[in-house]
Amino acid sequence: MPTISNEIRNADQDTFLDINIGSLIKNYKKIKNKVSKTCAVAATVKANAYGLGIIPVAKILITNKCKIFFVATLTEGLELRQVNKKITIYVLNGLNSQNINLFYKHNLIPSINNLNQLKKAETFSLNKGKFLKIALHFDTGMSRLGLDKMETQILLKRKESLIKNTEVTLVMSHLACADNSKNLKNKKQLNQFKTISRHFPNVKLSLSNSAGILLGKKYHFDLVRPGISLYGGNCTLRKRNIYNHVISLKTKIIQIRNINKGETIGYGATYKAKHKMLIATIP
Repeated sequence: MPTISNEIRNADQDTFLDINIGSLIKNYKKIKNKVSKTCAVAATVKANAYGLGIIPVAKILITNKCKIFFVATLTEGLELRQVNKKITIYVLNGLNSQNINLFYKHNLIPSINNLNQLKKAETFSLNKGKFLKIALHFDTGMSRLGLDKMETQILLKRKESLIKNTEVTLVMSHLACADNSKNLKNKKQLNQFKTISRHFPNVKLSLSNSAGILLGKKYHFDLVRPGISLYGGNCTLRKRNIYNHVISLKTKIIQIRNINKGETIGYGATYKAKHKMLIATIP
């Protein structure tokens, strides 16, 4: 079988995505400084840590004392569990009858998004004779994941009969408009979440995503779940980005040339120079 020399392999690697580990760490610590000492900062590493690599990102954050992680899918949870056996891992998409045993086997915590999922978790725990850890996700205005208004009312009225065999470790919701601090929906969701939380006096609470963290400590509760802000993204509409950029796309220029006024650039001659210009071609 023919081999490829390193010279050939690296010949076209002039364009690359630069990931700044130091900036990732700084962002995590910056978020920790924004919350109280009793509030945990979890890391949302869904979608392969926003494309940066769930394994290397998780290892860096674990080294910097991050103990709680959120992923979207069971597959992500299983991959992350291989990195560390002790960290807490929540799976946002929940469970089904076919995969519930994997949650138990690998100590992954499903986010329960409807009563059907709750029933499956309860039945599994009853048959197993051991408590399955779960998080309860209530939809307070996002209209995405979580128990809807009707199912929330049913659960709160019948909590004692519906939750017998599982261990609720977290009650959570998700802010829809936190990127705009002046949006009245933020306070509405906060009040709804407070009402729900009164039914779970001894359970940890979580409401804030990246943008929610910047709304102030009344939105923080026991745990915050930053995602995009960890990776340097601006999570607000009205404020300057306070986080360090983690990624940069870099390349080398292939050629530089001068063109005169009236000359065109590229296929279809879609751009015509309005004055003398210095232009560059990149890979």
